[in-house]
Amino acid sequence: QAIAEARALGDTTGMVKMLADAKTDRSRRRLLHEGLLLLLLHIVGARFAYFTAEALAGAIEREPFGSLDSYTYAIPFASLALHASLLFGRHPAFVLSLVFSLLAGRLAPSESEWLTVAYSIAGSFAAISAVEHVSFRQRSATTMIGAWVGLANVLTVLMLKALAGSIDGGLVRLGFDLLCAFAGGLLAAAVASFSVPILESLLSVTTHIKLIELANPDLPLLRRLAFEAPGSFQHSLAVANLAKAGCEAIGADPIRVNTCALYHDVGKIVRPHYFIENQIGTQNPHDKVQPSMSALILINHVKEGLELARKARLPQPILDAIEQHHGTRLIKFFYNRAQERCDPETDEIREEEFRYPGPKPQNKEMGVLMLADAVEAASRTLVEPNRQRLRTMLRAIFDDTLGDRQLEETDLTLGDLRQVEEAFLRVLTNIYHRRIDYPGFDFNRDRKKRRTEPAEELASAELAVSQPADRRKAG
Repeated sequence: QAIAEARALGDTTGMVKMLADAKTDRSRRRLLHEGLLLLLLHIVGARFAYFTAEALAGAIEREPFGSLDSYTYAIPFASLALHASLLFGRHPAFVLSLVFSLLAGRLAPSESEWLTVAYSIAGSFAAISAVEHVSFRQRSATTMIGAWVGLANVLTVLMLKALAGSIDGGLVRLGFDLLCAFAGGLLAAAVASFSVPILESLLSVTTHIKLIELANPDLPLLRRLAFEAPGSFQHSLAVANLAKAGCEAIGADPIRVNTCALYHDVGKIVRPHYFIENQIGTQNPHDKVQPSMSALILINHVKEGLELARKARLPQPILDAIEQHHGTRLIKFFYNRAQERCDPETDEIREEEFRYPGPKPQNKEMGVLMLADAVEAASRTLVEPNRQRLRTMLRAIFDDTLGDRQLEETDLTLGDLRQVEEAFLRVLTNIYHRRIDYPGFDFNRDRKKRRTEPAEELASAELAVSQPADRRKAG
């Protein structure tokens, strides 16, 4: 009967959950099934925990160790909240936790059904809050979450005892109750630590914990990028900083976009010298090939990046970033060069051959990544960048991206784009800040001789941003 109730309530929960969670891009049906599976597993786990608590209370007669209520406090009710928050996000975790708490109260062997419901809800909400505030870059993150939940459990028990107006069994019993309540929080964290990696693999879900692990620059693929295409690696680091700031400004997922940005150009490992950021004191190989071949080489870095990422078994969000960060953009530099070289009477230049295959960005994070990629590349072309030149460059790139309809499949609004632009401007202004001259040194002697007039500088900067990413890559 309890399982039947769980199934019925779970269906409703899944639908409400998906409507509430605006950040997920997973299919609704799949998310519903995964939520129901998680709910069912925890119902079975709760029933087993109740059975264990009854067995312990029946086997030990000595006070305060023979209290069923005390052992009930040690049950890790917040485990589902931790799992759902890590796997699906905050909103699904809230809804699933509410339903699970109601069912846990119905399954409770004692007569204090609503006390169990209140205790479970309090611990679950504390777990969700802890996941939001704890940094998983720290090794002690799981322990901190468990302690947070344990403290919430202790406070809840004290509040319930105060509302009851009496303390059954005296202070010794109260102390044991509080000890069990704190242990319940630690157990919830321990269960999540053990099972989340398993569920993450089985359900093909990528958690923030996994993304943070993949951002380690000592991992093989990032090490290859750093040593074989060092310019592209530095570009990726800068793009990650920009994209992270942009996502933070609009409430998107900064952890996800940061890791995706680090890997978005791994395909350049295959032919690094064909990309201008890796051409240090060498001749540009694009000068010796046809524009169509140059465009094909640039386009292939997406395909080759996908192959490398799949071999490294990287998760789907990173594959999406590699595939979507150029969308279906036109490689304008080589397209224009091909038009200049062709004979209009005999040759036909097909625009499709000079466009990336796509798809276009499918969510806010990928849209911000596309903009950050183009902005970082274009910022390198500016002569003596200042705040006004940076703003002009940003607006040109944003307008060009919107005009090419590259963001139409994301849910980015014009308000979002304004906030992203301001975030990018803030980061770039900090990167290109001015420094005072070192006394006794003139590092810019040669540059001063070649300095153009200010009007010419601004014109060249505006010309550069009209073809943001491709001119830089083509050299």
